[in-house]
Amino acid sequence: MAEFDDNLYEVLGLTQDATDDQIKAAYRKLVLVKHPDKREDKEQAQIEFRQLQKAYEVLLDAQARKAFDDVLAAQRRRGSFAKAQRTSTAGWGAERQKMREKLEVAEREAAEGRRTKEDEVEVARRRLQQEIERLRRTRELERKARRGPAGSDGSS
Repeated sequence: MAEFDDNLYEVLGLTQDATDDQIKAAYRKLVLVKHPDKREDKEQAQIEFRQLQKAYEVLLDAQARKAFDDVLAAQRRRGSFAKAQRTSTAGWGAERQKMREKLEVAEREAAEGRRTKEDEVEVARRRLQQEIERLRRTRELERKARRGPAGSDGSS
């Protein structure tokens, strides 16, 4: 799920505590600069524009934003644990360090009876994916509703 590797707040140039108004303002400002019709490198512009649209859509929906925030929190927890492990065993040989890490993970999982940090990130990512799918379905239903009932062509 590489699609969530980007920090959507950074895509908009914002921090995680940004308000909806700040998100809207940042989006509008960046759309003017990153729109493919405004740039010569169309292919890269389309990629950046899609990222911008995804960030805007996810961060303005409360449920999707919460799911994304959960992904970020899980990634931070996993990253800080891994960093602490690397620094505490820096002088060890690679084989011994790997064995120690595996044992510590097994002990922690057994003691806590919880998912590993990796699993926590994946669960958060799946939840975010579900929220994005919900947004897509909602958008499609809104489009269909604007078109009117199927088969009506306006004649009586």
